[in-house]
Amino acid sequence: MNNAQVKHQPIVSPGGMILRSRRKVNQILSHELLKTEEWRYGVTLLEWVQSKKKLQSTELLLSPLFSLLNKCLEFDEQPPVEYSKQLVLSCLLHCCQKLSPDSTTVDTVMKQALNVETLVQCIRASQNPQTHHHALLLLAHIAGIMPEQVLHNVLAIFTFMGSSILRQDDAYSFQVISKIVDTIIPILVKASEGVVEHSSDVDSAVCSVLRVFADTALHIPEHRRLVLFHKILTTLGPENSLWLFLCLVLEEHVMRSQEEQTSSGRRDRGELPPRLDFALNLSRTFSPSAVIITCIKMIKYVQSLPVEKEESNRRGIVRKSVSLTLALKLVPGLFNVELHTSKQLRHFKFTICTFLSTLLSSPSFVNQVAAMVDEATHKLEPLYQDLIENMMVYIECVHHQHETAEQQSVKYWSVMLGLAHDILDKVNALLPSTIFLMVIKGLLDHRLPTVRRRAMELLNTRLYQTSFFTSCNHKALYSLLTPLLAVMGSIGDATVKPDLETNQQIAMLSVKLLARHLAPENPSQFKQILERVTELIQSEAVQKNLLASVVLCLAELVSALRAHAIGTLNQFVPAVIKILHAQKELETPNLVLLSVVTATLKIVESLPHFLSPYLDKILVEVSIQLAKWQHIADDNKGIPVVHKLKAIRQKLLSTVAVRVLTPAVSRCYSHLLAQWQYSALGPLLSVLSDSFSTLSSSEFTQLMPEFRAFFISALQFRADCSAEDPDTPVLPDDIAQAEGYVVDALVALVLKLSESAFRPLYYTLFHWATSSDAHKDRAITFYR
Repeated sequence: MNNAQVKHQPIVSPGGMILRSRRKVNQILSHELLKTEEWRYGVTLLEWVQSKKKLQSTELLLSPLFSLLNKCLEFDEQPPVEYSKQLVLSCLLHCCQKLSPDSTTVDTVMKQALNVETLVQCIRASQNPQTHHHALLLLAHIAGIMPEQVLHNVLAIFTFMGSSILRQDDAYSFQVISKIVDTIIPILVKASEGVVEHSSDVDSAVCSVLRVFADTALHIPEHRRLVLFHKILTTLGPENSLWLFLCLVLEEHVMRSQEEQTSSGRRDRGELPPRLDFALNLSRTFSPSAVIITCIKMIKYVQSLPVEKEESNRRGIVRKSVSLTLALKLVPGLFNVELHTSKQLRHFKFTICTFLSTLLSSPSFVNQVAAMVDEATHKLEPLYQDLIENMMVYIECVHHQHETAEQQSVKYWSVMLGLAHDILDKVNALLPSTIFLMVIKGLLDHRLPTVRRRAMELLNTRLYQTSFFTSCNHKALYSLLTPLLAVMGSIGDATVKPDLETNQQIAMLSVKLLARHLAPENPSQFKQILERVTELIQSEAVQKNLLASVVLCLAELVSALRAHAIGTLNQFVPAVIKILHAQKELETPNLVLLSVVTATLKIVESLPHFLSPYLDKILVEVSIQLAKWQHIADDNKGIPVVHKLKAIRQKLLSTVAVRVLTPAVSRCYSHLLAQWQYSALGPLLSVLSDSFSTLSSSEFTQLMPEFRAFFISALQFRADCSAEDPDTPVLPDDIAQAEGYVVDALVALVLKLSESAFRPLYYTLFHWATSSDAHKDRAITFYR
């Protein structure tokens, strides 16, 4: 081998100094030494050594072989020495395999002889694919022996691969690439785990290597593209590397989309850009758990990016944009805000959110999730919870930006807010019912009120679906009651912040929806909730919208429990009537009025036969409210109130016996007259009028004395007013109004009577009106 090493003749200057001019030596080497006998002997010796199996003291060959490789690299023209370099590299690989067959660590002498820098220089200086393959195979073997030195040169190695070998479409090149990936990529993995000492900035190295692949993704033959990148990311660990690679691909899309669209023309509507399509197809090759982890990390990364770039830096960015492509190659991390414009930053965040939305709703991924067995699905529960939690936090951030944005950026933040909600909805759609309930239960204990609120909103969306209750475990639904009641626990506390009050209202809605479906089958658990809600209604500290939510929750509980709610009937009915009475001074209908009217209707529908002690008060309050709002025809807030009040009246007619209703109406009539609520007499007496149609002839005969007594008493109103204190006279219009309602009810009764039944009533009324000259006002009433 010593004869194979080319010896240089020193060049002596006229002054006797020996010069080592590389150019002159190379000129001599490139033309003369290749033809010398020593060189030919050296080539023959290398051809013999590369296949010799019984070599001894093999480690002594390493240093001369690397020296010879260095000498070959000194030639100005490399093609003539390509074969020689391939022989040297083949011999080096043969020696290394003999010294370390399993690519494990060897002695210090061998480590000192191996020169990774020379191999990297050989790779970069050559244009010959065979030389590349020999050098990369040797490098792959050395990587197991000296991982740190290979790690220091890994970016140069993969940069070369990205610019040359990755673009070749032959099986041997693909095999070499796979060998390199299998040997060098694990070094980065070990370094990132702290196995390799002095491995600082390993994450940056991983990111830089992935950037090389991201830049050349579209230049790799399409039929090998997914296989190669799946292998690379699987070797690196998709949980830690997929999100990095996707961010780099999306960044590349942001940087090049405009120029690629200009050069290739406009795409068809609905067609994805090539890089986004590649990123989606690559993501689908990994397991759902890896994809969900990737989504979590990408959302966290988007949150870590600045909201906007400082305006003062934009000029500097414009100046840097000329060398932007070159600068990006030198950035070790991901998206460098300093090297991008404000528009590119916004576009990057928009692209990530769009990509996540498309990925989570893609049919292949949805089918992949649906095909998972129950055990594997349950393992995803903490990942789903983490993803939803991060999405809720991000939605809150975007919502804040949307509310405070300047006029020119409002549209952007509006689109981003829509995308964020879209991602959350698509994650929600992925969850099976059981996993969904487990995730929601975990989120209800979150420290942020906004996350708890959004979790309850997602829960309510599902609870509105009747099919949801047939597909989930009811035991899991019951487990949600404890955290929901914990949210309701601070109701009535004056120190509660407005956002917590909103949470309490949504919690009330959740309990209401749960009670609608679960209370009939498990009344004991919801009876305790009814007692708690009744206490809240009785408390004067609960006001406004929160009071409306409490009243509606009570109504749903009563409607679901029915007879099981009788135990607390004497507590919540007076409280509801009291709230309804407090609304009579309103100028316009509000949410509390609508809620308490709705609650009254549900109570009347659920427990009509147990309301006799409260019938008078219910009739009075319903009549007052109906008289006040029934003439509002164009108010969207008033119309539902009137409809529900009429429904209460109709329900009382159909469920309360007329023998019970008639004396109640009589008492309410006297009460309203005493309170000067003359307009409320119309709705009250219409209850009595409508009840006549439900009576049979025998019932008329039985109840006729009560009807006769009531109407004679009611028609006495005009005469009584004339005899009252003149200092507090009743206005004629009021008298006419009240008397008119009584006459209308009397006419309704008369029309239902037969001639034989009517004649006694007529004689009684005639005698009442004409028997005494002292009551001339009775005649006015009679002949009206």
